[in-house]
Amino acid sequence: MKVSTIQKYLFVLASLSALQFGVFYQANAQKKVDDNLPADERKLRDELEQEKSFLQAACTLTFMVDLDPKYLHARNENNRIRLSLYEAARSGKGVVKAKQICPTEEGDNFVIYLIVEQGKIKYVEDYSRDPFSSMRVRSYTCSNLVLGSYEVLEGNRYAFQPIADEYIAIAKNKTTFSLRCEIEDDKNYKKSARF
Repeated sequence: MKVSTIQKYLFVLASLSALQFGVFYQANAQKKVDDNLPADERKLRDELEQEKSFLQAACTLTFMVDLDPKYLHARNENNRIRLSLYEAARSGKGVVKAKQICPTEEGDNFVIYLIVEQGKIKYVEDYSRDPFSSMRVRSYTCSNLVLGSYEVLEGNRYAFQPIADEYIAIAKNKTTFSLRCEIEDDKNYKKSARF
């Protein structure tokens, strides 16, 4: 089948229109997100985004990187960050701030912040730029921070396994650390949060 010049022109025109619509939609979706975000949440998000002292932890590293040598440097850096957060929380001294910028399936990002300051732990979920989520910024007090790793179970499931303090030095180069704590929402519903 031969494609005529008019058909090519119409295809290009339709493609440009779709591209313009996508840019228009994205700009308006972000405007809508910001318009609907309560002022206190917008202020918190803006303060966190402007803060330069956050350590950047990778979002996607889980137990699977233990099997692949090409991720060892990233795993070791993530372990260092998580161990710093854990030790600051445990000692009740110092300030350590870290964040994870995580992609969604739709191509947007959400950000998780974990802030340890003089033993107090703050966990913040920023979904304000993800139009397919709650589009909110939620801040929680985090309690019972535990350092551990995830063990693969049967059927593609996994379970969090705490690491006892005396085994941290040994485990540091053998597994991928993860942090878990309890957070409570505004309806007094407790759940586990992971970093």
